[in-house]
This record gives sequence, C-alpha cells and structure tokens, in this order.
Amino acid sequence: MKKKIIFFIRHFNDLDHISPIIWSLLKTKKIEAIIFFTDPFNEKFFKKNFRTIILKKYGAKLVGFSDSNYRFKFLLPYIGSLFRLDNNFLNINIISSKIGGIILYLFFKKKFQDEFIKKKSFELINDNYSILVFDHMVNDLRKEIIKYSKNKKCINIALPHGAVLYSYKKKWLNKFKKKSALSLKIFDKVIFPNGIDKFYGIEKKILKEKFLKLGSPRFTIPWINVLKNNFSKKMQKERKKINILFLVEKEFNFYQNRKHIISDIKKQTQILQFLKKQKNFSLKIKLNTRSITQSQLYRLEKFYNENISKDETNNLIFWSDIVICGGGTSIILQSIATKVPTICCTFLHPEHKFFYKNFGYPKEVKNFQEFAKFILGKNFLKVKSERKRLNFLKKIVMINQNPFKLYNNFFLNLKK
Repeated sequence: MKKKIIFFIRHFNDLDHISPIIWSLLKTKKIEAIIFFTDPFNEKFFKKNFRTIILKKYGAKLVGFSDSNYRFKFLLPYIGSLFRLDNNFLNINIISSKIGGIILYLFFKKKFQDEFIKKKSFELINDNYSILVFDHMVNDLRKEIIKYSKNKKCINIALPHGAVLYSYKKKWLNKFKKKSALSLKIFDKVIFPNGIDKFYGIEKKILKEKFLKLGSPRFTIPWINVLKNNFSKKMQKERKKINILFLVEKEFNFYQNRKHIISDIKKQTQILQFLKKQKNFSLKIKLNTRSITQSQLYRLEKFYNENISKDETNNLIFWSDIVICGGGTSIILQSIATKVPTICCTFLHPEHKFFYKNFGYPKEVKNFQEFAKFILGKNFLKVKSERKRLNFLKKIVMINQNPFKLYNNFFLNLKK
C-alpha cells in the first residue's frame, strides 16, 4: 500500500527545497502526494512554476485556495498580477503592492484563509493521508491541524527550507532561537541538513531523539541538472566582461518586537556602488526571495534599477562568473555546488558569527578594503580548491551520503 503524504508549501523557499524530496519519493512509485499551497498570495506563481509542473507529471496532486470558491479562482490571479508575480517573485512595486494588499484585506480575510486550510486538511486526513510534512514553523493554525492529525494516528514531520550558515552574537537572539526550537517539539521528527553544533546545537539539545540530519537533496548534482534543464530562458553571458551576481539580503527583521539587524545597508550600498563603477563588470542584482523592506527596495530601485534582475536566482547563478553576498543566505550553496566562485562579505552582518575560515571555503572577506583588493586583483579567478569545496558541501549538506537515498529511506519506512 502506498504511503499518502501531504506537503504544506508556504513560501518559495519551501517549494525550492522540498520539491527535490517530493520528486525523488514520487519516482519510487511508493507514495501518493498532495501539495497543499497554503498562501493564496503566491498560489498562482507556485502552480506555474516548473517544479510544480514536474511534480504533477510524476503524479502529485495540487490543492490550493483556487479550489475553494470563485473569489479565489478568478479574482486572485489579478491580485497576483498587481504584485508582478508573473514577472519576478517578490520584486514588488510599492504602489501596486498597496493596492493588492487592500484587495486582499477586503476579499480574502485571514480568518477565511485559516478556516479553509483547516477544513481541507481535516478532509485529507480523513481520506487516510497519514503523513503531514511542514517547514520549520509553528503557529496556532498548525497546532490545530497537528492536534487533529495525532488523534487520527498521523505522523507529523518538519523539513528545512534552507541551511543555517551562522550563529547569533547576541544573547536575546539565541533565546529566541531556543524558543523556536521548543515549538518544534510538536512534530514527531524535525529534519536538518546537518548536525553541526555551531549551527544547530540548540535544536539538538532541545529536540533530542526528534532531531534528524539527512542532508539536502536541493544541492546535489541530479537536482541541479533538473534546474539547468528547465529554465525556459537561457541567459547569455557577456564574453568581454566579468559577469557578477550580487545577492541582496534583507535589512532587518523583528523578533518578539525587537529589531534584528540582518544586513548593514550602508556597507551593502558601498559594495554596489563600487561594482557598478567597474567598466569591465556586468552586474546583476537579485533581491532576497523572502522580501526586503520597503525603504530598502526604494533605494535599490532608485539607484540600481537597470541592474536588478527579474530572473530566478538559480538561472542567475548559472549565468554568473562570480557570486557575491554577505554569506547569510543558503542559496550560495547553489553557486558552490556548481563551482561558481563565491565571495562572502561577512562584514555586512553585524549580529551574525560566521565560520567559513574553519572550513577553508568559500572565500570570506572581513572588510570593504579586503573585498575591493580581492576583486580588482581578479584573485577569484585563480581560486581552485576542489578538495575544500567538496569538503564544505559534505559537512553542510552531506552530499557524500546521498541525501536522496536518506530521505527516501526515512519516509518509506515511517510507521504509525
């Protein structure tokens, strides 16, 4: 008998990281999969994404708000267009986003959204879907769904939508991380890409036997080949210039009403100004997929609008000769896996502690002067440390242990 699994998808990062796991499981022909898109704002974008189309071809069924009533089926796509999701995920125009937000508030109230997700989840559980897969987030709605599922003897799993590459310097942030880890105890198993204490020590201590490391299929060669083969538009490199991709990370976040500085915007701007002035560089800028602040977006569009790319990050990495970022985003694992030289400007993150020098890979720079000297000297073109690159990927995403096999064995051997 096939195992019946529901995969709950909220954000693009969930789709990006969980798709290869679903793909691998579907190829075994031993599961039935429901992909439940729980964000009406992004549903149209997700359903058109090539990842979803591939999973449908292998037998996955899709569930979302457009199945609920005519408001979501016919009005929601127009709201999606206001947010320009057809062109660029979360490259939000401030005015159109405000209009879309008002329409969302008037016609798609949060209470209705939660009621639909809960009702549909209960229906699927009663239809013998006995394994529920979420990301690492717990809220009141999920608590209700999980409580109901446990009464029906279901298994609840939490999967990562990325990999942590830093630790926090401030005590209050580590306290927040501890609180988040405690909330994950509601799941039967919580999966992580590795078990390195610097990154997941708090979670290991709290979750104990519920903590499980399985690597990340997302950054393995088989899935990278799937990505390469499914971009409709192949980007052309500028042969006479150095093609540079700069990944913009978010300015700040609020945890429990306290401001957490993620990136130093003044230093980020200093790097962008420097790169734009170099005549032998072709610069593309990609905004963070989990959104950036309105003020940050305004400044970037004002001064670097022609450099901001609407292409998906993966496609931009395939195009680039070098990837530059602060080092706090797990998408750099894509550039490392595809052997694109990667520079981590860790001085952009005042409240994070990094450990790249411990691994000897990728290149880490500690201040702007070091960065400028390294780039102008074109030293990145000489960096060829295959052993260190592979060792980094082995440690961070366990590529040497075949993550696809680890995930398949885990799910196919789950028992109530």
